[in-house]
Amino acid sequence: MLDEIAHYDRNEILEILKKQKFSVLIDERENGSSRGLYDAVKSTLTKEDVSMSNILGFASDNYSTLMGNESVFQKLLRNDIPTVFTIGCVCHSFAPCSNHAVKSIIPLATNFPAIAPENTLDKIDDEWKLFRQYKDIPVSSKSIPEFWYSMHNLKDGLDHSKFERLSQFMTNVTVLPYSSECVERIFSQVNCTKTKFTNRLKTETITDRLLAKQAITRKGAICISWEPNAKLIKNVVDGSCHRRYMSRLHFKKGGVNEDDVDMYEIDN
Repeated sequence: MLDEIAHYDRNEILEILKKQKFSVLIDERENGSSRGLYDAVKSTLTKEDVSMSNILGFASDNYSTLMGNESVFQKLLRNDIPTVFTIGCVCHSFAPCSNHAVKSIIPLATNFPAIAPENTLDKIDDEWKLFRQYKDIPVSSKSIPEFWYSMHNLKDGLDHSKFERLSQFMTNVTVLPYSSECVERIFSQVNCTKTKFTNRLKTETITDRLLAKQAITRKGAICISWEPNAKLIKNVVDGSCHRRYMSRLHFKKGGVNEDDVDMYEIDN
């Protein structure tokens, strides 16, 4: 069942990436080359029909292969996406920008031409100043991205959005990376999953466990309260899940290493 949960969570994430802007976060390891890492990222996105133009930002730890003026990875990324925002793992990097943005948001916005073109800066700034004076901001328990997205729904007397451009800009800003800490957490989870007692687990199995855990967490549930979606239930009932499982067994019996086969391609 874990592989089925992972299968649907992976597809759900891919659909989000195809439709929305996102950032790429990478944790470097000493045995990786800049070009090899970049080719792996690009080929994975291309294979899954995710547009490279949807990448707004890139963050990593400060390995020389990924960060810095001489980084081949950054050069290749900027060749494909000239406006991409890159940052090392420094959580307080936005502090100087935020200090200047109290009265005007332009000093912050000019750093991100991909989401705030020059011809929109004045309008975004006008909405920012209106926002600072606005007295009817609804109290909300929403996350920061959800809050800024919801500001688009505040209308004026002509039924026009009061903060249309500001809402879009701030929502996109929350997509930008500020640290690669979350990638470090994944490596920690891998170490907890593949222990000395489970050291024969295949890479695909570990990936499925991590995706299954993520699927449950993203729904704000725990293992005993999580409810599968209708599509997953349908696949269990009509036998699709079993057929995917049998495909895996077929490769295993044929002596094919799962690590050498794209099992998700088989699943689909």
